Amino acid sequence: MVLETKKGDQQKRTRNLLISISLGIFCAILSILTATLDPLLLFVRSKLRLVNEGLIHEILRTEYKGLYIEFYVFNVTNGDRFLSGEDQKLQLQEVGPFVYQEYRTNEDIEILPNENVMRYTPNIRAEFIPEASIGDPKNITLNLPNFAFLSITATLSTYPFIVRKLYQLIAAQQNAKPIIKQDVYSFLWDYKDPLVTIVNKVVPGLFYYENIAIADRLYDPQMVYRLELGATEEDKFQVKWVNKTLRNKMAGNKPRDASYNNTYEGMGYPPQLPPDAPRHFYRHGICKTFELQYIGNTMLCLNTEGQAFNYSRRTFENKKLCDVKGYCPYGLLDLSDCFMGIPVALSRGHFTDADPALFNRIDGLQPDPVKHENYFLIEPKVGLLISGKTSLQANLVMGNLKYSPRVHMFTDMVIPLVSARAITPPLPDIIQTKLDLFFLKGYKVMLVIEIALGLAGILLFGRASLLLYSKYTYRGEIVLFQQVPNPNNTEDIFNKN
Repeated sequence: MVLETKKGDQQKRTRNLLISISLGIFCAILSILTATLDPLLLFVRSKLRLVNEGLIHEILRTEYKGLYIEFYVFNVTNGDRFLSGEDQKLQLQEVGPFVYQEYRTNEDIEILPNENVMRYTPNIRAEFIPEASIGDPKNITLNLPNFAFLSITATLSTYPFIVRKLYQLIAAQQNAKPIIKQDVYSFLWDYKDPLVTIVNKVVPGLFYYENIAIADRLYDPQMVYRLELGATEEDKFQVKWVNKTLRNKMAGNKPRDASYNNTYEGMGYPPQLPPDAPRHFYRHGICKTFELQYIGNTMLCLNTEGQAFNYSRRTFENKKLCDVKGYCPYGLLDLSDCFMGIPVALSRGHFTDADPALFNRIDGLQPDPVKHENYFLIEPKVGLLISGKTSLQANLVMGNLKYSPRVHMFTDMVIPLVSARAITPPLPDIIQTKLDLFFLKGYKVMLVIEIALGLAGILLFGRASLLLYSKYTYRGEIVLFQQVPNPNNTEDIFNKN
């Protein structure tokens, strides 16, 4: 008896082979695309686009925290001896901190897709934090440089003789003194000296403000600032121009425009901006920018690598604020254009890394690269500032004051006025949540998905290889089954023989 059968169904084997190959290719491609395109990052970036009614637009419309600032003022401990010529150096004692939290709102926000720009008018207020300060600045009185008297004297030093002579008569009539007892609040925020009003009448247009307190000047509340920024992924948050208009003279007041290149307000940048790309930091109220330089990569709290920056040395190159001999000490950023000609200059805190010549007439400062460090940590994939710290000092550059008997001893001095150490605010909660989702949780989930897809692809290709091997080793031959003779049947055996 013969029985015929086939080993397997060829069509079924071919179908399973094609399915395994197709699924394997699909899983492999999906795993590669997931790893290279990073869909979760694309999702986060889409949420951070500058579009109307988007996440960034919603945040800009609300009040949010700005810098956390510690102000320190310099108490003069030997004023009488210095003014009399007994001491050649001005002895200073740092007093503080007086801590303030900035809050910012943006008015008249415009996001114009056709022009690829965003415009807004920022408003910044500073709120005093008593529990973090050494005391109420209104109740702490110190011996402080008379900013009004000294700044006007320095400003008028280059004016014609008749103007300087008239000013000396006014200063004598007002009994102006270069060092005065003054409470810290007035020095920082609310100092209306009658000398400023009188001088403005003698020299019209010298100042557009009456309040000459140093912190108030740095915030410049008398001006309305209108900013235009880039809104595409290539120039996101890049400041294009700033329009300034006097707040109390809006009608008929000629605006002043300033254009900028590669400049940002500091909180956001274009995604994937190369670390060596030029970038400058713009601070509200200051007409000069701070050039940033890349110093290396560092790990962020998001468990990802960030880029670290600080101020470049070129930021504090000084070629204008010089002494009577023409020597221009390094370490000063000239802000005279921002202060209507008043020779105010910024430096790092306590003249850290500045020219030693700045200490020739000053004593009591303690320069420290660690204490007065400046750094900014940026997450490059989304282009957001994660954290930052800065320490800057406002100074008055006196120049040649020999024309004024009351202040001639300050000639060629750079007088520290106030030191400020600021910490950048944390990201808004809604943005921080999305970044945590991406970098801390989503990254792990996507990694598991990528590995799973890769393993699935490998297994499917392995199965396809087995199917292909079986297809070519089994030909579907006919197998003959022959009935075995019964050994007990002797007749059959003899018949075969």
